[in-house]
Amino acid sequence: MCSRVLLDKGSIRKKTWTPDKHCELHNYTTSELGHMLSLRHSTGTADMWFIGDSRVRRLWDMFVSLLRTNSPLKKLKKFGSRQSIVDKANFTYIWSPFLRGEGEWPGADSYAKQQLSDKLATIITLPHDKRPSFVFLGTAVWYTLHKSEFKAALKSTLQTLYPVLRNISLETDTKLVWIMQDRLYTRNKKVQKSIKDKYLSSYQERSTIITAQNEFSMHLLKGSGVYFWRSAHVVAELQGGIEPGSNHVSIKAVEQKARLLLNIYAQSIQEIWPSENLWTS
Repeated sequence: MCSRVLLDKGSIRKKTWTPDKHCELHNYTTSELGHMLSLRHSTGTADMWFIGDSRVRRLWDMFVSLLRTNSPLKKLKKFGSRQSIVDKANFTYIWSPFLRGEGEWPGADSYAKQQLSDKLATIITLPHDKRPSFVFLGTAVWYTLHKSEFKAALKSTLQTLYPVLRNISLETDTKLVWIMQDRLYTRNKKVQKSIKDKYLSSYQERSTIITAQNEFSMHLLKGSGVYFWRSAHVVAELQGGIEPGSNHVSIKAVEQKARLLLNIYAQSIQEIWPSENLWTS
């Protein structure tokens, strides 16, 4: 299926990302976006959930803006759960960084894991027409970058979530997608040298840690039925750029990821209605 192919890492040709297996990326008009939402809504599975840290929030912000106005945002927010209804389709962002250290407050990690597990478990009990078509998940990059024990925390969290993720993939049509984290790539040598804090010594160290997190997450979630969105961080890396003083890729990189997500969403609709001409208004 093309929507699954678009999640994969694809190919890089002349510094441009292209999906493998004969899929194409499409630049949508406003009328096409409206038609896409009306098609999806007719199945009763128009909703999408985004769960994770500020990186996932920024992706949600940009994606909803493109759906609403077909225009990218110039400024993105970082925190707080949000909900947006576009043509009766409900797009929800749930603030849940996954990894929280006991040093923040006693029991923080256990509470966060159980809270998230309970929220995901509600998908199974929801009527079919109330279930989200997609759930996009991503872990807390700040904790990964700043805590040496991040692998133990990540393992504990994903082992807690694994059973409910597996049950969702077996018992529902909801697609679970793990967002691979960006390596904060930049070609600017001065920016690379400037990226230092009291925890990390270099730009290269950040890149190495995030790559390790991605690989470890894929290993822990193997067999759960979760898809891995590997193309997202490839597209962001090609776009390049880092937000000053943050662990975020540039707004332009977020826009490219959101446009890729529009294609994933649309292709999933086209696969449900193969006879429909999705591109006509």
